[in-house]
Amino acid sequence: MNTAELYDWELQHVHHRIDQDVGFYRSLARVLEGPVLELACGTGRISAPLVKAGFDVVGLDIDPAMLHLARQRGVANVVQADMRRFAFTERFGLVAIPYNSLQLLGDDDGVLACLRAAAEHVAPHGLLAFEVTDFPAQDDVDNELIAEDDGVRLTGSLRIDGSLLHYRRRFEADGDVYEDVLTLRRDGATNSLRWIEAAGLTTVSADWVGLGLRVTARPA
Repeated sequence: MNTAELYDWELQHVHHRIDQDVGFYRSLARVLEGPVLELACGTGRISAPLVKAGFDVVGLDIDPAMLHLARQRGVANVVQADMRRFAFTERFGLVAIPYNSLQLLGDDDGVLACLRAAAEHVAPHGLLAFEVTDFPAQDDVDNELIAEDDGVRLTGSLRIDGSLLHYRRRFEADGDVYEDVLTLRRDGATNSLRWIEAAGLTTVSADWVGLGLRVTARPA
């Protein structure tokens, strides 16, 4: 497995995130009647179903392996770029940042840069939509088995440092080992409305779904 395939495996086997949020973004796209821009589109988990539903979708991600898999799944229009710094001439009815991707940007400066860039690409009738989560405080975890299935074994360590969660992953698959560290903001839901205001946006809706807060906003 490559890194993009491992990402999908972890979503399914650890986070149990498959298509629960697809309907949310699909319903917004239908109402807004415009092209869709997905930031941090990954392997196309959201973008591919939207393309199949007939929407014009642009998927943006910084990881070429993710974009390669998204393209294989039918997302023809993909762009490799940093979600904090990008520019298109087109404006979009929906700009989507699904499933905690904002929290991978770390500090407020990164999050606000992303939201401001997104706001510049929202059409006059359009919306920005994203999901964020508050991760509770917990004791540190060292090299714990997280999941094992389909020939893949994942162990991980967790460290909390104030508002940051450091997640060290070790995948073993097909005789290979892949290790990395993800750092996420723990307080995405708590700070989401503050981020929206600071980015020059106005909150339209904010709804809890499980531990996640789904937010829509438009340029002020």
